[in-house]
Amino acid sequence: MIPLRPYYYAAAAVALLAAVGTAYTVGRLDGKAHERSACLTREAKRTAAAERDRTEWRAQIDAWEAERRRLEQEAADAIAEIRVEYLPGKTEIRRQIVERAVYRDCRIDDGMRDILNAALRGRPIAPEPQPVAAGGGVMSGRAADHG
Repeated sequence: MIPLRPYYYAAAAVALLAAVGTAYTVGRLDGKAHERSACLTREAKRTAAAERDRTEWRAQIDAWEAERRRLEQEAADAIAEIRVEYLPGKTEIRRQIVERAVYRDCRIDDGMRDILNAALRGRPIAPEPQPVAAGGGVMSGRAADHG
């Protein structure tokens, strides 16, 4: 008789491979279905949150629009109540007298006038040192007449 044991081993190996392959396929399909379900659940939550945010924003925008329309209506009512009246003008005139001393005979020399004019233009210049005589200064012709 021929020993049948190698055929038994081969048949057992094929049966084992078939069982493992079936278990792998069934597990893979089950995992795929589970992941699809989880993905749909996440997407539904995300969609619900987006819809809730959109509803909140829409409510806030509607409130702003209502406030804007109310303010526009108030402005329109205020404009409608404006009444134009033409009244005669009244002018009040006051006379003011200012007294201050005015010295008409005060004179300055050309150097001082140049310094003042430069200061008024915004570009002041330094005065050049001028020699002064030991007995006093020089006076303008008009000031010398009165002095």
